[in-house]
Amino acid sequence: MKVAFITYSKAPYRTKQFEHMVRKTGIELTIYYVGRSVISRKWEVNESPNFNEIHLKGIGKLGNHFLYYPKTKNIVKKYDLILLGGYNTTASYLFTYYAKVMKKHVAFVMDGISPEKIKESKNIKFYLKYFLLKQMDSFFANGSISKKYLVNNFSVNSRKIFNQFLTVDVNRIDEIYKKHSKNVKKNFQILNGNKFVILYAGRLLERKRVKDIVAAISLLNIKNCIQFVIIGNGKEQDSIIKYCIERDVNYLHKDFVKKQDELFSLYNIADCLILPSEDEPWGLVVNEATAAHLPVIVSDSCGCVNDLVKDNINGYIFQKGNIVDLSDKISMMYSNKNKIKEMGDKSFEIISEWKYENSARSFDAMLKELYKNGKN
Repeated sequence: MKVAFITYSKAPYRTKQFEHMVRKTGIELTIYYVGRSVISRKWEVNESPNFNEIHLKGIGKLGNHFLYYPKTKNIVKKYDLILLGGYNTTASYLFTYYAKVMKKHVAFVMDGISPEKIKESKNIKFYLKYFLLKQMDSFFANGSISKKYLVNNFSVNSRKIFNQFLTVDVNRIDEIYKKHSKNVKKNFQILNGNKFVILYAGRLLERKRVKDIVAAISLLNIKNCIQFVIIGNGKEQDSIIKYCIERDVNYLHKDFVKKQDELFSLYNIADCLILPSEDEPWGLVVNEATAAHLPVIVSDSCGCVNDLVKDNINGYIFQKGNIVDLSDKISMMYSNKNKIKEMGDKSFEIISEWKYENSARSFDAMLKELYKNGKN
């Protein structure tokens, strides 16, 4: 079976996910990148011999995409199944149109949605989505909130929705955890190994609300016992560092880490990870942290909260933007330092269900449903 996946740009977690899918199902896969740039972030992404990758260029500019993709019709002819990675590009509508004309199956790939957006407003954008999603034969959607979003807003039959289990290299992160453990602290210039280390890893953007972590720490009477470690870059970087200084919060900053293994080893410096975003479709950093046996504190606006965060078991969920609530959760985590390992092990137990193998199994189940009884 020949399958084409239409997506925006490359990402390291996708490579291994697709390799497992190819091995499990035997499909012949080609990925078409429709963004004007193939690499949207400074990731180090390895090439794979298991599938083909093509940068599909078009005519005109529409944001970070092209306005029109003239080769769409000829591409659709070559494949049995079209996987669409999103609805914010003209490519999605073009590929869907030709697939339907040629009676080819189309499946929608959804990486997540913030709980903030689970109820759609009835505007032009909604009806464009509604039109596109009604053409889909199946959905490879990530997590319980994505499923709820599709069912509640677009009346999608739940039997057509298969969990994507979008994830990271859980096995590799676990290997690094077992190898390095807390010894990596010595190599990261943390002078006082007794400090409670809170980690944030990701882009430093306003919607990530990293300053909320700083503000929450500053409210605590044990703030001098806390070391806040920031890994990443972005527009808010200078402002966040200045804010740490103003609030007298101990901080360390490390630039974006391109190499995955190096990043994964750095999770071992932390006692917990915080993701305070106000609008996060999923939050793969939580996958990474839980795979590194870390407890997590995550805002209720992150798409992963229902699936990867169990309150008071492997971490805490707090109300987005509520500094007092976040501060309380940090205090609770600090006060239960004797439970950190237990909570971290619970994190790993939870994320063990979110591996590439399960993503491949779910994809295989979707294919079998689409082509059951040998029917197209």
